[in-house]
Amino acid sequence: MGIYTKILLKLEKANQMAALYGGFLLSAKSSQERAYYFRLQARWLRKADALDARLIGLRRKRGRRGAS
Repeated sequence: MGIYTKILLKLEKANQMAALYGGFLLSAKSSQERAYYFRLQARWLRKADALDARLIGLRRKRGRRGAS
């Protein structure tokens, strides 16, 4: 499995986890619980953004390699 595929799988997992914690956020019973799930969701969203940026970088690198 190539690096691109591995990053893509990690990105899918990060998006799943962000959606999962978003659901927990809606059903939280207290403000502390809501804050906890919000932080977890934010962490997974940041991770997804970073992985997305890496994929874009790999796509650009792949395009440059094919152009020469």
